[in-house]
Amino acid sequence: MTSRNFREKMELELTKNWNFEQIEVIKLGFQLKEIGKIR
Repeated sequence: MTSRNFREKMELELTKNWNFEQIEVIKLGFQLKEIGKIR
């Protein structure tokens, strides 16, 4: 499973159970992880 598929699956799971603010925090965490890989 690619990281993109994983991310989309995670977001689907999160939207079922979590509120919008929590999802935004998760997305921010993913973005920070991606930036960390590049550096």
